[in-house]
Amino acid sequence: YLNAGNTGEYDYFGTSVAVSGDTVVVGALGEDGSATGVNGAPQAGRVGDSGAAYVFVRIGTAWTQQAYLKASNTGREDYFGYAVAASGDTVVVGAYREDSPATGVNGNQADDGAKAGAAYIFTGVSPVLTLLEGWRQLHFGSPANSGDAADDFDSDGDGLVNLLEWAVGTYPRQPNLYQPELVRNGANLEFTYTRSLPAFNAWTGYAVEWSETLAAGSWQTTGVTQSVLSTAGDVQTVRATVPMDTGRRYLRLSVTAP
Repeated sequence: YLNAGNTGEYDYFGTSVAVSGDTVVVGALGEDGSATGVNGAPQAGRVGDSGAAYVFVRIGTAWTQQAYLKASNTGREDYFGYAVAASGDTVVVGAYREDSPATGVNGNQADDGAKAGAAYIFTGVSPVLTLLEGWRQLHFGSPANSGDAADDFDSDGDGLVNLLEWAVGTYPRQPNLYQPELVRNGANLEFTYTRSLPAFNAWTGYAVEWSETLAAGSWQTTGVTQSVLSTAGDVQTVRATVPMDTGRRYLRLSVTAP
C-alpha cells in the first residue's frame, strides 16, 4: 500500500502509475507544493494543483520512497503527474496544462498563457544497487557499508560478521547457528559448507584455505579443490577437498566482498 510522504487533501495521488522492474512511479496531479525539481521541500509553499510525481523502489520485499518529483517551472493548475512513464532509471512526467507555448526541447519555460502542456524527463531517479547493497538496504535500511551494516560488524552477536551472513545466506539481524563440517577421508580433509547462490552469482569470493601454523601469511589454497554437492533453492552445499600430509592442518573459509 503506497502513499506519498507528504499526503495532502485532493492531491489525487494515484492519478497515474508506471512500473519498471522494482521501480514504481505514481502521479498526483492535484499536489500543491511549490518545490521544483527532485526532492525539494514538499511544504515550501502552495501552488494549487501544480502536481507531483513520486518514485518508489523495492529492495527485497520492502518499498521506500526514493524521489519526490516536481516540474522545473512549477505552476498553478499545470497538473504535473497527469501521466507518468518509467524505464530503468528514467522517468517521464506529463503536465497537460503547463502554460508555455514553447516548441521542441528545452524551450522558454517562463512564457505563460497558452495551456499548451509539457512533458519532463528525469534520469537517475531510481538507484542502481548491487545485490550486496540491496541486501544491506533490505536488512539495515541503507546500502552503505557503514555502522550496523558494515561488512565486518556482527550486528546480532552470533559470531558471524555481516559479510559472512550475506555469503552463507543467514539473517544478519537474527542470531544464527552456522556449522560447516570437517572430516578426514583417507589422505584428505573434506570441508563442507553452504553458500548463498545469489551472493556467489554476485561475484562474492569463497576460498577454503589451510595453514600448518596459523601464522599470518601462512594461509594458502594449494591443492584445494571444490565441488557442488547439491542446490536447494538459493543455497548450495559445497565440499572442499584438502590434501592432508603428516603435519597439522588448520582450515578456514575466506569470504571476500564482490
